Amino acid sequence: MSFVKRSWFAFDWDGTLVDCRGRQTAVLRDVLSRISGVSIDPDAWWRRKTEGLSTHQALIEAGIIPTVASAVTNSWVAEVENENWLELDVVHPQALPALEVVLAHGFSPVVITGRRNAEGARSQILKSSIGRLVGEIWVVNPVGAASLKGEFLTQNKVNVFVGDTESDFFAAQAANAIFGGVSSGQRSANYLSSVGVARIFSDVHAAVTALIPLLLPSIEVSE
Repeated sequence: MSFVKRSWFAFDWDGTLVDCRGRQTAVLRDVLSRISGVSIDPDAWWRRKTEGLSTHQALIEAGIIPTVASAVTNSWVAEVENENWLELDVVHPQALPALEVVLAHGFSPVVITGRRNAEGARSQILKSSIGRLVGEIWVVNPVGAASLKGEFLTQNKVNVFVGDTESDFFAAQAANAIFGGVSSGQRSANYLSSVGVARIFSDVHAAVTALIPLLLPSIEVSE
């Protein structure tokens, strides 16, 4: 469904508004233990992911043999969105002031996220400490998330998108929207820069503070 409204200010969820590192590493430890009995340094695994590696590639780099890495990755993907694990996500401390700034300037925050379990994503967002400030929640399949997010941004005439991955950046490019990348999530500042992101910020509040002035002269807010 398309909500044509020029006042949307879009945010990614995982890594941008919430810290998902604890959940992802906890699921990894659990799955590795059950499948192989092997343990790795979860912090090193996470750092590899922030430099652009996939879950599977980061396991290979950590010394896990390919067959085991494939099995662990499949189980990790299947379990990482389970409700009990989602409870480990923590809203970034900068998220609330960021959304308040957006609202104070007359824009309406929308979250667009890639999740396999759409209802689980919506439930998590609405139950969070910032859920009351979110105007809409758009959930797309993480497979092909860049193009799917780009379609939502285009259809709803969203002019700005803040996210933490190259997928978010490519979505904004497809929609001809201003993109703000945050390095406090799933990709490092160095990696975001390497894929062409020009505006990179330490956190979501810093991104909003810098991007709002770019929007005010050009956005005609519609009711």
